[in-house]
Order: sequence, then structure tokens, then C-alpha cells
Amino acid sequence: MRGSAPRRASTRGWRWIVTGAIGAIALVMWATADTAAEHPAPKAVAFPPEDLRGQPHSMQDPVAYARSRVPIGLRAVIDRGGAPAITVVQGGEEVMRSSYGHLRLEEISDRFDDGKDTTFFRDRDTGRWFDFRNYGFDLALHRGLIYHFAGIPRDRLDLVLDPERDRFNQAFFDSVARAPDLKQVVIGSRRSLARDLTLRKEAALQAAVLKRALATPDVRATLDATAGWPALERRMAELLRVVATEPPSVFFRSSARYFELRAFRDELERLLDGPAAAALPDLVQPDGRLKGSRTGAAGREIPGGFGMFRFPVTGDDGERRSLYAFKHPYGNLARTMMRHLAVRRPTDVLFIGSAGGLSADVRPGDLVVPAGFQTVAPDLTFATRAGTNRARRPEILALPGFKESPTDHCSVFSPLVETTVLVDAMRARGIDSVDCEAAHLFDGPPSDTAIGVILLITDLPGQGVTLEDVDAAAPHLRDAQMRLLDGVIAFLRITDVELE
Repeated sequence: MRGSAPRRASTRGWRWIVTGAIGAIALVMWATADTAAEHPAPKAVAFPPEDLRGQPHSMQDPVAYARSRVPIGLRAVIDRGGAPAITVVQGGEEVMRSSYGHLRLEEISDRFDDGKDTTFFRDRDTGRWFDFRNYGFDLALHRGLIYHFAGIPRDRLDLVLDPERDRFNQAFFDSVARAPDLKQVVIGSRRSLARDLTLRKEAALQAAVLKRALATPDVRATLDATAGWPALERRMAELLRVVATEPPSVFFRSSARYFELRAFRDELERLLDGPAAAALPDLVQPDGRLKGSRTGAAGREIPGGFGMFRFPVTGDDGERRSLYAFKHPYGNLARTMMRHLAVRRPTDVLFIGSAGGLSADVRPGDLVVPAGFQTVAPDLTFATRAGTNRARRPEILALPGFKESPTDHCSVFSPLVETTVLVDAMRARGIDSVDCEAAHLFDGPPSDTAIGVILLITDLPGQGVTLEDVDAAAPHLRDAQMRLLDGVIAFLRITDVELE
């Protein structure tokens, strides 16, 4: 996912310096291996093996991006010129204590700019800091790059990596166990999904109210006598024809119809503000809003686990079922999530996320449905992922804002690796979009689950609109999220959602 996680480039690749018995090749090969013979003990790895801060980068200011992601207290220590030695430990406090419990450790509390608290350990004897809140291989690499770009010298930074730990995740396991009827899954921003499904449902309810009211002679007579109504009716004649002749569910399924109805509703409410509203109780609520305005919300959060929502929906077969939505994991943990989901054999899993666009043909707000997937390993070698993006269906590709593109998508372990050299290498391989997770959905063994990926382009690496510029609340991206919902509805073949 763009912005929360990460993307370099030297054509020479990276050399891994390992202290201990495990070799560099073993660590790199695991990034593409699906199984391992045994669970290796964690080993410290020097990282990164060369200074990336001076290389041309696809971001405008990768140093500022990294510093904004370093806690305030630690950033102050770095700024005073006393850059501490830091070890990034993958796996959490349990691994931290099992690996370094023999040291005289003190706990250090710190806070990020957004107010979120965090904790480090520090060795009382050497002064080395330990960042242990990194629960995935890719996230540990990303945190290492953050510290590097923020000013920690390479000779004072190393990582403890144990990729086998990513084969199981307790939070994922707990969430899947809480979904007794898990058949359809969305991996993405579940709160945005809840918001937009609620708005679509509201549009369908309001269309039904309009349909009934406009067929009532008394309502029509009152409207005809209202100043401004005849002009509004002429301007919105096509919309009103759809309201009168089509089922209200069209406003749930189609973002184009939703936007038209929203514009009409806003004008109508302004037109009927005041005494005119009181004369139309079949059309307008006492608060002045169009009848059918929502009184509930779509989706209910299931406590525990990994932030899961449940949505009661109706399919195009008329059957009621549950749709479950999970928040984004980071990086290669998307593969871990798919492994846990695969045990339950869902029929459909749809990943919706944000991505950087590498093609001159895409702009922020476009929606892409990649044809193929590649990943970049820590040594910057590329690997192709087998699998079919089942969202590449004609009815989805024909939706407004969706781009028909036969090119590939690439997932990297951090946006901070996206130097201009790496971005150019991706373009040369026919890659038109980049994120940190999507390709990992196809890392597991073949299954009957239909896996789909739809990506919203939010930034253009190296083309002036970079990751630092992204504002998810910007109108063009908010409207694009609503258009993306067309793809979700079509992929999952749903026609309605219940408000709770």
C-alpha cells in the first residue's frame, strides 16, 4: 500500500553481510522460496550494504519522508549528531528477548509525530538501540531503510531477520477463525469500503423515494409551482428518466449514476430549503435532507484479530451472504494472510490498494487491473509470480476510470528502494505500477480461489507527483475510490448491502 509502506537501484545489486553461519545466498533465496527445511536461528545482518541517500531517487525528498517516520525522541538523538547504533529485530518482543535477553536492557518510550506511542530497548553497556516492533520480513527491511535515510550510518545499523516467522501470524489466524462463513474477502481499506458502501446504499434508498414521490400527482404539482424546479428538471431529464424507469439498485451498482444523483440531490435540497420543504413531506425530511438519507452504516467491526469488518450483502443470485474485509498487511505479509485464508477455501479474494504509476498513460485517480505480477528481492533481482488476476474481466475493464493495460505490476519491500535506476529497470521490464503487497497474493500454492487485484494510482514516481504529495482526502482520489467500488461490486457480484 502506498504511503504506509514502501520501493532503489544500483545495477550491481546488493551484497548481504551476515555475522554468523547463515550465508547471504540463503537469505536472498528465501525471498522467493515457498518452503524451508528448518527454522533458522536469527542472525544479525549489516544493512544496507551501500549508501543510498546520495543516489537519484524517484521521491522528491526521501530523507524527509524517512525522518517523518522516525519517533520524535530518537530523531532528536540523531539530530544532535550522536547517531546511535540500531538493530532492527523482526518478530516482536519475544524474539527480541530470546535473542538479546542476556544484555542489560532498558525500555525507552517514544512517540511518533501523529501521537502514536512506541517502545525501544537500549543496551545499558553499549548504548545500542533495538527496534523490535517489526512483525514481517519486509517491514523490518523498510524500517532499516527509514533509519538509514534518516541519518544512521551503515556501520551502525543491522537487522535480525528470520523469514520463516512470516509463515504464521497470530492476528491473521484469529481473524480468520472469527469468520464462520468466510467465502468472499476484500483486502484493503475496510473503513473506506464501509463508508462508500454506505453512501451507495443511501443513493439507492433516495432513488426509491424519488421514484415514488415523482409518480405522485400532488408532489408533482407542488414541484411544478416551485421556483427553479422546471429548469432543474430539464437539466436533469436523463437522470430523472433513469429514476423513473430503472430499479433503484442501479444507483448502488454504478458510481456514474451515484455521482449524478448526488449532484441532483444537492441542488434539490438547496431549492427546497425552508417553507418549500415543509410542503413536500413525502420527499424531504424535517431536517431538509432528501428522504432516504441513511440512518445506519454498512459493516460491523469484528473485535480482535487483524481489524476485520463483516458486511451482510446480497448477491446477484438473490442469496444473502457475508463479505469480510481485512485491512492491508504490510509487504510480504500479504502472502501470509493468503495462506491463512486458503485454509478456509474462500471463493473470492479481492485486493484493493494504492500504487505508483510508472507509465506515461496513467494519472493519479486512474484504476488499473494488472495482467501479471513481479517482485523485487532485497538484492534487487526480479522474480515473476505465477497466477491470474481474475479481476481482468471485460465488464470490469469497461467501467469508468479503469485502464485496459496488458502490462505487469511489481511489489517492492520499501518505497525507499525506488531510486531512478530501479524505476527505469522496472519500466524496461514492462512494469507499469508498483506497490508493496499485491504480487505476494500469488506466492502461495495454486487454489480454486479467484484472486483479483484492482489498484488506484495515487502517485507517479519520478514524474513530479511523488509519494510525499499524496492526500487520500483529495477530491480526485475520493471520487476514484468511489469508482473503484464499481469494480468491487462487479467482481463479487453483489447487488445490495444491509445497513446496521
